[in-house]
Amino acid sequence: GVQTCALPILVPLGLPIIVGPATLTTLVIVMDAIGVGYALAGFLANLLLINLSFRYSDRLARRIGMTGLRAISKITSLLLAAIAVSMIRRGLS
Repeated sequence: GVQTCALPILVPLGLPIIVGPATLTTLVIVMDAIGVGYALAGFLANLLLINLSFRYSDRLARRIGMTGLRAISKITSLLLAAIAVSMIRRGLS
């Protein structure tokens, strides 16, 4: 018969979304601004939050609800746009 594997599998297409060019660029800028130690600590804390988010996403989505998820999505988009503008302004000066 066919055997199934119970091990979690990393989807190669999902990895660039988590640690892609934008993340690496941000790390380089942050390392230059505040130092390697703080940048790596922030990166590791971010990976921990991503891991917890993925692990408990079903529970979190049920608890927050669709309206809450939409609100979080809009706030995150606004924050990302603000970071992008800040990076562009810093790059131009």
